[in-house]
Amino acid sequence: MSYIKTVEEWAIKSGFQHLFQESDGAGNVGFDMDFGENRSPALVRGFDDPKMLQLFIFLPIKAKKSKFNDLLQVFNYVYEFLPCGRFTLDDKGEIVFNQNVTLGDVMPDISVVEEMVGRAYMFLDFHFSGIAVVASNKLSFEEWKEQLPKD
Repeated sequence: MSYIKTVEEWAIKSGFQHLFQESDGAGNVGFDMDFGENRSPALVRGFDDPKMLQLFIFLPIKAKKSKFNDLLQVFNYVYEFLPCGRFTLDDKGEIVFNQNVTLGDVMPDISVVEEMVGRAYMFLDFHFSGIAVVASNKLSFEEWKEQLPKD
C-alpha cells in the first residue's frame, strides 16, 4: 500500500472520503478541527516520493508582532510535552502546527494517521487557550506560565 492510499483509506474511515483529493504527487484531505468555539482548518497529506505523512493545523489565531517573542517562548515551553511536531509563526502572525512522519520503506496503515491526528488534537486542545491569550496580548509568557498548575 502507498502513503497516498493510506491517507485515502483514513479519509474513508473518518467520513471525509468526499474531501480526499490526489494532486501534485500527494493524497490530500482537508477538514476542520474544533477547539471549543474555535474552528481550525487542517490538512493531512501523504506522499509516496518522498515517503511521508504530513499534518498541518492552521490555528484561527493571529498574533500581534509585539507578541512574537512571547509566543516563541510559549512554543519552546510546550515542546517539552510534545513528542513530535512544531509550530511556525509567519510574518503576518499566522500560527500553524505541523507534523511530519516518515517510516522509510515501512508502509503505514491508517492507525498511524489516526494517532498523528489524535495526538495533535489532544495537544492543541490542551494548549489552545494559552496560545490564544498570549497571542492576543492579554498575557505575557511569564504571566501565562505563572498561571499553570505547579505539579
